[in-house]
Amino acid sequence: MGSKFLIASAIVLLSFGVTTVAQSQRLEFEVVSVRPVKPIPVGGQRGPGGVPGGVYDIQNHRFTAKAVTLYMLIKWSYGITAKASSCIFSECDFLTGGPSWVRSDQFDVQALMPDDSPIYTFAQMRDGRAPALQAMLQTMLHDRFQLSLHREMKRMPVYVLTIAKGGPKLTPSKNDEKPAFGVNGNPAVPTGARMVFGRKASMANPALVLGLPNVTGRPVLDRTGLSGEFTFEAKFTPVDNNAFGNTSSPSIFTSLQEQLGLKLEAADAPLEVLVIGHAEKPSEN
Repeated sequence: MGSKFLIASAIVLLSFGVTTVAQSQRLEFEVVSVRPVKPIPVGGQRGPGGVPGGVYDIQNHRFTAKAVTLYMLIKWSYGITAKASSCIFSECDFLTGGPSWVRSDQFDVQALMPDDSPIYTFAQMRDGRAPALQAMLQTMLHDRFQLSLHREMKRMPVYVLTIAKGGPKLTPSKNDEKPAFGVNGNPAVPTGARMVFGRKASMANPALVLGLPNVTGRPVLDRTGLSGEFTFEAKFTPVDNNAFGNTSSPSIFTSLQEQLGLKLEAADAPLEVLVIGHAEKPSEN
């Protein structure tokens, strides 16, 4: 791995779901192609979030994306997708502004990273843990789309995660456990219960998971003050499933309090959002 990539990794800054790289460090693809394509119609190939298109892949040093919007590319390259629970609380909450075509026009992208750059997996890209690749995407967006962005603080409805009366009911993780966290359950079954779980997970992990649309649908801020890694699980019924009369499991609010000794409280909080100041359609190459 080249030293310039070690430097880039060290200067990546995470702030409320936005990843950025210092302007003095410019990383770029060796070769990049951006071509406008006809939008994939509803019923076509599905991408992240179940929307048409939006398929991307990483193979060694090659990044490819099919039928992606500029909106999607910004979310991936600036880590919004990872840090904001796929940014599905509201599609515009953490990324706003820009002309309408930013969210509708689709592009095919093929890019080749330098040979000495890190090799990332699909999961690392999805989780915002590919700093050099994200920096190269940011450079591409600036050069090819003339993209300019700025940050603003915006008050949003959130949930605050705190310790419930009686204290936490969390088990410290064992050294040999493999890290994992998420939500189990079949979303295709409308009356099915879910389970939020964690293995070697800090409180930042469940705070991220709890913000998913099928859990609370809002950003969740960790205010427990708990450090360390824990193993836990809690069964609950998603809010949307109440309409189906499913009472087999408690709500996520009751479940967290009774099973984990944690509490979710509704609040408003200022969060940092990324605003599209300017963007232009790229010329076909």
